[in-house]
Amino acid sequence: SQGEFQEVRMELNYGQYIPSVLEVKVGIPVRWIIDVKHSTGCTNIIQIPKHRIRQRLKEGINTIEFTPQEKGRLDFSCGMQMVWGRFIVK
Repeated sequence: SQGEFQEVRMELNYGQYIPSVLEVKVGIPVRWIIDVKHSTGCTNIIQIPKHRIRQRLKEGINTIEFTPQEKGRLDFSCGMQMVWGRFIVK
């Protein structure tokens, strides 16, 4: 974590989230850093429907900030909901 944030990093490469499962703590703001190596089609958008987050990704470093409100599983996906990953909120 850095200061007030817990920082998690992920890569997007050819339609894959690496890693696709990330662990975070509940109630602490998350700084989600996505390093886009190569995006195709619908993976140029990432979304967390439960948090009303929908962001266009550019090549290189992208940062999304949000605070997980409840423990459990928090899914994210590409714009077309074909590529999935999740946060495990503890």
